[in-house]
Amino acid sequence: MAFGLSGSWMSFTPPLRCATLIKGYKRFLVDVITLEGKTLILHCTNTGAMTGCATPGDIV
Repeated sequence: MAFGLSGSWMSFTPPLRCATLIKGYKRFLVDVITLEGKTLILHCTNTGAMTGCATPGDIV
């Protein structure tokens, strides 16, 4: 579960999982590696600069 801005808990199906950021590019795409070692290309619904929150090696 994740904690929402309204102070309530949100439930996601399937549940959210952690990964390590490899890199972000083309504004909306990120490469990550899962805890199981699988590399994924994901769409990130970013609407602005990710300066300071998209450092390779960060847990996302």
